[in-house]
Amino acid sequence: MEIVLRKAEQEDRERVIWVESKSTPNLSYVGAIWDLFTSDEVGEFSVAEADGKLVACGKFTVVPDGSAWLETLRVMAYNMKLKETPFTRSHKLKLPRAPKLPFKAHLKTVERLKHEHPSHGWWG
Repeated sequence: MEIVLRKAEQEDRERVIWVESKSTPNLSYVGAIWDLFTSDEVGEFSVAEADGKLVACGKFTVVPDGSAWLETLRVMAYNMKLKETPFTRSHKLKLPRAPKLPFKAHLKTVERLKHEHPSHGWWG
């Protein structure tokens, strides 16, 4: 299987939203932040193609203190041929469901970052 990692393009939007809907059905927000992620000049929003088919995405985000994180990582696991990896038994584990809590940035944190780092602009 050939995997290609590249910068997300506008033509990828609908497929990325679909990948997100299948990989994290209870946590879908790429459609709402697409323009923010794809216009970020500091951290790239990337997609991965497996054998020419878009199967994953992730956002590399640089935060005001210069550190970075990978966020919004979405992967279509069935394309990864799990039966051929060391994780064969891991997908059979019955784990408790996480509580359905929506992600929300604490408003005070966002406002503090805007005030402390007005030129960074990752918040739109």
